[in-house]
Amino acid sequence: MIYLVMCGRLGNQLFQYSFARQIQSITGQELAIDFTAINNVNKSDWRNYLEEYNVSEYRIVGKNDYFPIQRIVYRLLRMIRPRKDEKKQYIFDEIVSKVLVRYGIIYYESNYQYHKFINIKSRDIIIRGWFESEKYFENISHILKTELIPKNISEKNRRLADKLKHSQSICLTVRRGNFTSENLRDKFLVCTQKYYSSAIEYIKKLYPESIVYVCSDDIEWCRRELNLPDPVIYEPSNEVTEKLYLMSQCEHFVLSNSTFSWWAQYLSFRTGNIVIAPSQWRNSKLPPKDIYSDKWILMDATGKIQKFTK
Repeated sequence: MIYLVMCGRLGNQLFQYSFARQIQSITGQELAIDFTAINNVNKSDWRNYLEEYNVSEYRIVGKNDYFPIQRIVYRLLRMIRPRKDEKKQYIFDEIVSKVLVRYGIIYYESNYQYHKFINIKSRDIIIRGWFESEKYFENISHILKTELIPKNISEKNRRLADKLKHSQSICLTVRRGNFTSENLRDKFLVCTQKYYSSAIEYIKKLYPESIVYVCSDDIEWCRRELNLPDPVIYEPSNEVTEKLYLMSQCEHFVLSNSTFSWWAQYLSFRTGNIVIAPSQWRNSKLPPKDIYSDKWILMDATGKIQKFTK
């Protein structure tokens, strides 16, 4: 049995599920998921989003339903792991993960860079971490793109999806929300108005007739501050899984530093698309490296291209 300790909202959950799904494809074991950490938050946007998709069958378990020894070891690790210094956290995760994987504990909280797990031999496995890189599930991409289509899509959204799918369209994702709070903005609010407008301008020069499809947790800010060229569609109010589905129907993508934004471009079936992402994912000593794809164009806060890979 594979036991996944789930945490976070939709974008985080999809990364964690996808990694567990790859482990399942390798080992052939049944999947069980513990949503205790999500349920304890007690907010409407913290819930089990997997039930809205046609994902692989899984069992829901509580924290007391599996491996007392492995669970105790995992809890001790979280207690002794360095709390603030990202470099120390990364070193800690690198050391302990190589040992614990032999005993069925796949533990890796750092998202600085991809960690390749080897010697996964245990019959029972517990998984806890963020796993924010397509390298963690690159072998099952075709499976995930089929499974991660919402079960229920309204007729109105089907019509909009068809329009986005059969036109040159640019999905612009603007993440603000809690990134604008005093305690988070210095670290996470890295995407500027100049970044967004320059990214759209870059794609518009190549595809001038493109529809700009704006998705944000602050649509009014986008209307007021971005001065986007027509034609523009501002996303309608939707359930988050339908919102992500609509985003994924676009041809090109301008990302914010958000896992939700990341999944929109990953789930797209369209080929030859342009993906522009912020060159700095967050302001920190060890910003994520492997969340980026080699095919992306990276642009800084002033609108300058920092890397372009053909």
